[in-house]
Amino acid sequence: MPLSPTGNDMTDNPDNTQAPDLMTADEAAAMLKMKRPALLAAARAGRVPAPARLGGPKTLRWDRSQVTAWIAVRLAEAKNGGGAA
Repeated sequence: MPLSPTGNDMTDNPDNTQAPDLMTADEAAAMLKMKRPALLAAARAGRVPAPARLGGPKTLRWDRSQVTAWIAVRLAEAKNGGGAA
């Protein structure tokens, strides 16, 4: 029986697609080497990928692949001498 990365049974998913790997604010902040309040402020200002709201207003999750791609773009910009100001 296939398992998701979190160990959940994926038999209820007929097309066998994986759910996105979601991170909490603390996990996303750690990945970006920021404090949680700075991450939330940057997300509100559009400076980092936006979180998804799941359920209540305090249930925010970041898609790990979006954050990883965002980091890769910023690193490429920095390597090429460019970058967002």
